[in-house]
Amino acid sequence: MADPGKAEPEVILVADDIPANVELLLDQLNSLGYETITAVDGPSAVAAAFEHQPDLCILDVSMPAGDLGGLRSLPEDQARSAHFSNSSDLRDRTQRHK
Repeated sequence: MADPGKAEPEVILVADDIPANVELLLDQLNSLGYETITAVDGPSAVAAAFEHQPDLCILDVSMPAGDLGGLRSLPEDQARSAHFSNSSDLRDRTQRHK
C-alpha cells in the first residue's frame, strides 16, 4: 500500500503490450493509492522511466520492441527498483484466481 505519510504518491511504471495485463495491474495499484504510468514497448518504457523517474518499474520482458537495455543507463538514484516478468506469468496467476 502507498505510504499515506508522503506528500505525493509513489509512482509505478507498468510496461506491457497486453492491455488486459496493464488494466489488471492499474486497477490494483490505483486502488492501493499509487500513481501509475504505462508503456507498451521497451523504448517507450525506457523513455517513461527517464521522464517520470518512477519509484518502481513493473516490466514485461517478452513484449515486442522489448529492448529494456536503456534502463541500465538510468542514474543510480533514479533506478530505485524494477520487477521483471513475462505476460504468461501474469496470465497464469490471473487464471488461478478466477
